[in-house]
Amino acid sequence: MSAYATVLDLVGRYGADELAQRTDRQLPRLVTGQMLQTAAEGGDLSGLDEQQQAAIAASLVVLEQALNDASAMVDGYISSRYPVPLTSAPEVLKRLTCELARFNLYEDACPEHIEKRNASAIKTLRDIADGTLSLGVSTAASNTLSAGGPEMVTGGDRAFSRKNARGFM
Repeated sequence: MSAYATVLDLVGRYGADELAQRTDRQLPRLVTGQMLQTAAEGGDLSGLDEQQQAAIAASLVVLEQALNDASAMVDGYISSRYPVPLTSAPEVLKRLTCELARFNLYEDACPEHIEKRNASAIKTLRDIADGTLSLGVSTAASNTLSAGGPEMVTGGDRAFSRKNARGFM
């Protein structure tokens, strides 16, 4: 599964502190925002102990899963109009994927503003699906009937022709 957004995209939009709180499922929490930021950027975590490194790895897995789930939802909406997955996602899909992934990270009491943004993202996906909003990418591949090209239908002899319609023409 190819996600339309990355962990770094999520961190850039919502901040590492919020995401660390949503993904570190241990008590006490071991992952700080700075640790998650460093990990998302591919930075050096060798100065951390094994338990912290394991917690960061687990947080990254949670973020990747949220992004994959969100991307699958995006594909579900846009597949009626575009061939999915898109190889090059427009910025609007990156934003929508991040909105959906963020909402998915809240398993419990989700703040109202995040719920509203999730509902708005779904409305936008519906607009894309029904053609009200275009992604600006080609839909040609999604209109092909089969890999072999258009299908050809043949039938038997014509029921009516000049020869057998005596007197009617």
